[in-house]
Amino acid sequence: MSTANRLEGPERIAMNVEDKQKEKKTTAEESPSFVFALNHRLRRQILRIALALPEGAAISPVETAQIVDRKLSNVSYHFRVLAEKEALVMVDTGNVRGSVEHFYRPSAALIDSTWVVNALRETQAAD
Repeated sequence: MSTANRLEGPERIAMNVEDKQKEKKTTAEESPSFVFALNHRLRRQILRIALALPEGAAISPVETAQIVDRKLSNVSYHFRVLAEKEALVMVDTGNVRGSVEHFYRPSAALIDSTWVVNALRETQAAD
């Protein structure tokens, strides 16, 4: 049994990143910010949901909190982290009952990062 088959979660993602780095020199795809973004189960779920959106569509933390059945405050925090790490881009805001709702899309860098998309697919069963 290979080491990659025994690893789960962040260790397996890190192993995938190491494999990619061996294949080619470090590029923007291997940025530490995307690795950090992938190191949390809820952030991986958010990224999967965002990547499954139809082209041009956006999603809010409110909608995502309902989908993943988590507290809005927790989901909002992870959306902010993903935006800070440039995995998501805030594209719109709207006023809803006195609050501001933010809408996000996957960043172009995330969509173009095949290693991130592959890591999300590989870890989906474990999440």
